[in-house]
Amino acid sequence: SPGVRRAIEFVRSCRWPRVSSLAMTTAIALRLLGGVGLGLYTGWAAMAIAGGASPWAYLAGLPLLYLAVLCAFTLFWFALAWAFRATRPPDKRIGVAATIRLFADELRAIGRAGPRMALYRQLMPEPAPAPAEAPILLLHGLLCNAGVMVGLRGALVARNRGPVYALSYGPPLASIDEFADQVAAKIAAILEATGAARVAIAGHSMGGLVARAYLRRHGAQKVSTVMTLGTPHHGSVHAWLFPGL
Repeated sequence: SPGVRRAIEFVRSCRWPRVSSLAMTTAIALRLLGGVGLGLYTGWAAMAIAGGASPWAYLAGLPLLYLAVLCAFTLFWFALAWAFRATRPPDKRIGVAATIRLFADELRAIGRAGPRMALYRQLMPEPAPAPAEAPILLLHGLLCNAGVMVGLRGALVARNRGPVYALSYGPPLASIDEFADQVAAKIAAILEATGAARVAIAGHSMGGLVARAYLRRHGAQKVSTVMTLGTPHHGSVHAWLFPGL
């Protein structure tokens, strides 16, 4: 609608801090949502307990409410995926049991992602400058920041890979090509900090598209490997739902 388009243009016209703005926007939004939600729930519970209700019911209800919110988000993503699903041959259909496991895994992933994105600065510190031959750069997906890469970074570090860096793009609603230019600046900084000749890239979801845009705009001379995880190389319905894709 015209109103939505004007709002998007306004956000794009704002002078946002260049690289960390989307990360901070995501982190601040999650902190506000969590704080406001907890405050409202606490106030409601306090009034009910003052009226004679059992406090234990409200203590037990808090994690259940959080789980319900996570279920709502997960159901939305699954419904979106089902509505725009590709045609699958019978031997590629996973069945009911595997679908339930897939839903549970997605629910667990979303549940971990929120706190990690809210605390991304604490959980994803920049490696100290030191000589290294094979630095790795992690690129996150849509509506996320570097906090969602905590698990992958931990797995790589546990296997003595890296040093492992991550990048949070910005400003909000910018194009993938603009994010690719930020990747170029990050790669230059990584190579300077480590003395390496090239960096390996691992991109999740939209992060893989950002990596492709980087290669298209800046070439592959400074990149040893690109690995993508869940990247929609053949397109995605998100391209119609979110500006910049």
